[in-house]
Amino acid sequence: MRFSLGKLKPFSVLYRKKKEMIFPLLNCLVLSSLFIAGDSIYPVHASPEGSRPSYVYDRANIISPDYEELLNDYSRQLDRATSTEIIVFTIPGFIGHGIMKDGIEIQDRDSLSNFIYNELSLDGITGIGKKGIDNGVLLLYSSNPDAAGGSMRIEVGRGLEGNITDGIAGEILDRYLVPARDTFNQDRNITVIDNGIFNTVVALGQYSGYSSSDPKYKLSTEISQEESLDYFSIIVLVAIIAIILIMILRKRGNYWSRSSRYGGSGWYGGGFGGAGSWTRGGGHSSGGGGHSSGGGAGR
Repeated sequence: MRFSLGKLKPFSVLYRKKKEMIFPLLNCLVLSSLFIAGDSIYPVHASPEGSRPSYVYDRANIISPDYEELLNDYSRQLDRATSTEIIVFTIPGFIGHGIMKDGIEIQDRDSLSNFIYNELSLDGITGIGKKGIDNGVLLLYSSNPDAAGGSMRIEVGRGLEGNITDGIAGEILDRYLVPARDTFNQDRNITVIDNGIFNTVVALGQYSGYSSSDPKYKLSTEISQEESLDYFSIIVLVAIIAIILIMILRKRGNYWSRSSRYGGSGWYGGGFGGAGSWTRGGGHSSGGGGHSSGGGAGR
């Protein structure tokens, strides 16, 4: 029996058509499996890390572009690692900044920082820190001080008040941003503001529990040298005060001994002690007050 090749031709054509359909389908399946496994030969662009489009709002235009990028990168890594959000917000002054509540511009430093922390929408996000955790920090800085001389404040969420107490917030400002402000007021070198804000943010990040091995995010060592001088000055001052107190107590002790011989009633003029208290920075800075803010410090 002989077979005709002419009769088999339709089968070969059909096979070739099926092959043309099968191979593209197999290619699609293979590529899809690679995408699912995360080993795609084509790059997949993920959304930016961190929970915010930006962490720096420089309305005073005092932060250089390089430092603004550095601050955003650091804060984004901090957010990714700990979910803590640190926001930097600058204004040219406490009058004319345009931030309103109930139709009235907020010109008080502490009220303004609390409003920004809790109620101001930043790129469509209201409230700093994660909802239910309240782990946000706001650094507010003004190029010009308010009527009381204040120009900066750190606002801390309740979720971080155990890490960043009011005292720690004040110390961070005194260590980095206050000296930067004072230096800038003397020589108008704007780069010191960049360094001051950057060091303040990194210090806040460290107290929040974040540590980076990247040398770009190391605190400046220049402040430490100034600290050594300050500590020496404080020690000398304390020693002088102690000597004066010892001399006063000795004189009063001698007077009490003489008066007791003649039936006196003791130290003249009552007990020895001061009626006032010393507050750093010229006054007490009340912390928080809003539903998300647990404390802070202002200078």
